[in-house]
Amino acid sequence: TPITTVPEFFTGWVSWFNGDATELFPSDPKSKATRFVDMMDGGETVLDAAKAAHQDGDHQFAAELAQLVVRAEPDNGDAKLVKAAALRALGYQQLNPIVRSWYLTGALELEGSLDPDAILAAMLAMLAAERSAKDIVAAWRYQLDADAAGQTRLTVGIQVIDSAEEVTVRLRNSILLVEDGIAADADAVVEVTAEQLADASSASTISGDSAAFGKLVGFLDRQIVGFSMHQR
Repeated sequence: TPITTVPEFFTGWVSWFNGDATELFPSDPKSKATRFVDMMDGGETVLDAAKAAHQDGDHQFAAELAQLVVRAEPDNGDAKLVKAAALRALGYQQLNPIVRSWYLTGALELEGSLDPDAILAAMLAMLAAERSAKDIVAAWRYQLDADAAGQTRLTVGIQVIDSAEEVTVRLRNSILLVEDGIAADADAVVEVTAEQLADASSASTISGDSAAFGKLVGFLDRQIVGFSMHQR
């Protein structure tokens, strides 16, 4: 549809930003919103203008004004509800299902009806069900706490009971490398079920250092934290 393809063509022909150099290094959104709200005589004044715009049918401008207050005053519940009302009105006008969903789920988020943590956890669980052992372990590279790992060198071979897959994980120079098979120089070889591997919870040591697997996964940041799209 034009609403999605036109921006893609623009990005391809013009740039990864909108072409206005002012947008290369924009001001911090929260700081900018706070300064705008101060110049506009405070959040209450801005919200009055947002409500008036919404009442007049200018839902886009109402949402933009309310967003300034949401950023400047994150705990302002009235601002969230005004923005939610504007987004819902915009969403009901849309035929494009993707665009409609963005508007309506945004409204639900602002009203506190959606839990970003639960949504992210559900999505990751769905993706995990289709991943191979190597894919799961390869994803650990992005969870590694490089500062905590420091100069630790560790090599762990992993055998997955359910699928008979075998991989080796090498930790060195604060990065993880993943190889097929069990390396001959592994500090330890462990056996896990697919569930244990997905949770990085525990493993049975077949040979080598019994603490190696626990030490390796101890360097992973596995906390699942969602994020709000409309309250930033």
